[in-house]
Amino acid sequence: MRPAVANCRHTIYTASVNALHTLAAAWQAERAAARAQTHALRHATTLAARCAQGYALAQLEIDEERSAPRGRVSTRFLVPPRVDLDDLQLGPGDPVLLWAQRPDEASAIRGVLERREGQALWVMLDRGINDLDQRYNLDAETPEAAFDRGDAALRQALAAAATSDIGRSRDILVGSSAPHVAPPFTWRVVDSQLDAAQQAAVEAALRASDVALIHGPPGTGKTRTLVEVVRQLITRGDRVLCTAPSNSAVDNLGERLAVAGIRIVRLGHPARVDPELRDATLDAQLDADGASALARQWRDEAVALRKNARGKGGAARELWARARSLDRDAAAELERGAVRLVARAQVVLTTCVGAATALLRDETFNTVIVDEATQA
Repeated sequence: MRPAVANCRHTIYTASVNALHTLAAAWQAERAAARAQTHALRHATTLAARCAQGYALAQLEIDEERSAPRGRVSTRFLVPPRVDLDDLQLGPGDPVLLWAQRPDEASAIRGVLERREGQALWVMLDRGINDLDQRYNLDAETPEAAFDRGDAALRQALAAAATSDIGRSRDILVGSSAPHVAPPFTWRVVDSQLDAAQQAAVEAALRASDVALIHGPPGTGKTRTLVEVVRQLITRGDRVLCTAPSNSAVDNLGERLAVAGIRIVRLGHPARVDPELRDATLDAQLDADGASALARQWRDEAVALRKNARGKGGAARELWARARSLDRDAAAELERGAVRLVARAQVVLTTCVGAATALLRDETFNTVIVDEATQA
């Protein structure tokens, strides 16, 4: 019987790989379409035309910048008075590209639009700007980071051996292998308003060793049921990673968990998080953490040095070097604080793409929840 068993395992693996190859092809097609749309917008039209359409801004002046966790820099840009920001088609959380001479220049910086502040815009950039006296332009950008993380996840799943944890999960998720379900056990419901079907869904999730699916039409209380699942998991000592494909879905679940009194940390760009959950974000918790005071002091010193460097000619180079050193120290301090906050959180919330952050690379979770999973 051994050859037959070996052949069966090969069939399961082949089905899993084929399913993932199909998914990878669809992912690449989506990425190509997004890039084509951005390319057409950026190269088939002039900067003036894109500005008129609300997809770009020109001649932005740097007014202020602040260091942020993980090497990012929050920068305030003054927009020319003649520009009506009400016509801007870009909103908080949208990816953008900052450039001086050409969008494809090596010094162009990716970022995320944070918020409007009068006739100014705050933009969270992936890194700091070298020339504060330069005027800059801003364009809509393709979400490359999301596509990069998706590519990496698909490669990892494809390369996993069938006997590994990832390989087993892969085979179960594509329907090539059956999940394991634990025997019934006694548990006490926390939310007494759950009906019989919802309680049955909670029990099914708690008994699942590999994967459980809670399915129901809109308005049937799936998210409320998930909150009960999380409560039960925490009661038995689990750490839980809660995800969803969209920021709005993550925030919806996070707000309900916060109301339930569960200690949460919301990862992700603050510009993309609902204001109701802003205090739960990692950045807000870092600001509230006493250990961040030194990092803020270094950050403010760096900002002052950069302002003093304006118009100083050759002397500006030394001031810039000192500012960059302070920024590095501040970023390292914030990174240590972030690791500490995540490590003591009962529940970490992030988007599916955000779960690939380096901050979680060494973290272990007993259970992962994916809300709105069929949208992922």
